[in-house]
Amino acid sequence: MALNEAKVPYAVGGAFALHWYTGFWRVAKDLDILLQPPHVPWAMSVLEALGFATRVRHEQWLAEALLDQRKIDLVFGMGNWISYVDRGYLERARSALILEVPVLVMPAEELIYSKAFVASRERYDAADIFHLLVATAPTLDWPHLLDLFGEHWELLLSHLVMFRYVYPSHRDLVPPGVLDELLARFQRTRVRPWRGGELCRGFLLDGIGTYSLDVTEWGYRDARQEAWEEREMRRLEEREEAA
Repeated sequence: MALNEAKVPYAVGGAFALHWYTGFWRVAKDLDILLQPPHVPWAMSVLEALGFATRVRHEQWLAEALLDQRKIDLVFGMGNWISYVDRGYLERARSALILEVPVLVMPAEELIYSKAFVASRERYDAADIFHLLVATAPTLDWPHLLDLFGEHWELLLSHLVMFRYVYPSHRDLVPPGVLDELLARFQRTRVRPWRGGELCRGFLLDGIGTYSLDVTEWGYRDARQEAWEEREMRRLEEREEAA
């Protein structure tokens, strides 16, 4: 409510967003609030005035606010560092009432996109994606979802194939044109040599360290680190142009 009163632009994500779309509830240890990066200090100051202790936990994507046993994650980017929360998260968000507070809920497409990259030994969010597809597929903006995945389209294809396996009676929820497009891309690249060098995208799916040996011992390049460096370079260039 305090963020509403201060007119901080945000959307609710995480378990609360999943519950809003699917009706499924699981105990949540925190509340995920999505903000554009410039609005994070604003939200932190509002929460500090309420007694929360705040800190930036990961400069690439996450700040947090703590008060007694209450925890709020201030999410401003992807956990794998490949993108920031942008204005589209709010423009396309849905209006909802959560804990009796009027809020915006992050778009289902962005929720699916973010969960697709959670595939570690400790946590795998595929089931959340499948439940979201059952609940929202007829209303999804599929072209937008394809655009979100971009160069990571193979990850979307893999989840859609698994969705067909888990829910054979719902396979028609995925528009045929979406699978046709993804399978056509697969066929084109199947016979096309990879020319990007020894690259490992594992850290985009599991940043805890499962793929660290690929980088430190096998000599693969780290796709997550490269994405972060490229994004930082663009940010610096934009600052220089603005100056």
